[in-house]
Amino acid sequence: MLTLPSLLIVMTTFLFIFLWHPLTMTAVIIFQSLVIAINLYMYTQTSWFTYILIMTFLSGMMIIFAYISSIVPNETITKMPFFISVSIIMTAMVVLMLFLTEYISFTYLNMPLNMNALYNLSTATIFKIFKSNTNIMAIMLISYLLIVLIMVVKITAFNKGPLRIK
Repeated sequence: MLTLPSLLIVMTTFLFIFLWHPLTMTAVIIFQSLVIAINLYMYTQTSWFTYILIMTFLSGMMIIFAYISSIVPNETITKMPFFISVSIIMTAMVVLMLFLTEYISFTYLNMPLNMNALYNLSTATIFKIFKSNTNIMAIMLISYLLIVLIMVVKITAFNKGPLRIK
């Protein structure tokens, strides 16, 4: 059985496939990361892990948006096709249902027993985000993103706008 936040995550993922402008893609990913953080908070009942997760998502989205906006030409957002507008309306209806429904219990869901063990995280396991064997990979990924960000800033000319002009 899908809960409303899980259904909302699936709908925004499906909506993301049909978007083509970086600004709308960024808005959908930020909205989806907020829904994932709220869903995770309802399962774990701790706010620190969700706070770290949402800050990581948003900082990653700002970096990706800086890369994409330096490459993509300045285009206006055209009128959306019918399918995308219907998907946005359905997503808005699910959000309204999520906030207006009073009888939904998010802590005890009808899940298999092995899935319940996944969501019963103790505070000791939540703070072990980076284990010792994955620290090197995380440092390499952070260094790579920093180097690529510096390269994109150096390549682009500030007075000429994006790299690709329409």
